[in-house]
Amino acid sequence: MAEKFAAITALADAFCAKQLNDEYRVLIHRVIGSLAGKRPSPLLKGKENVWAAAAVHAVGRVNFLDDPSQVTHCKPITLWCGCCGSMA
Repeated sequence: MAEKFAAITALADAFCAKQLNDEYRVLIHRVIGSLAGKRPSPLLKGKENVWAAAAVHAVGRVNFLDDPSQVTHCKPITLWCGCCGSMA
């Protein structure tokens, strides 16, 4: 589970470094950590990049990340392409 957690957080961290800030990074780590702590963990199924994008999206939605009037913001398409690599 530690390897899966590290892989997902590495992807999320890379996106946060480019598009977001450290506050978002901490919140996203908490979300991923909560999912990793469940038994059985849902993180064991699925791709790491999708989990990273889902965690960023979940934190972003509750913090109005897609609102251009916010200092830190990005559109959902930027989020999914940034974490997943492409929309294909």
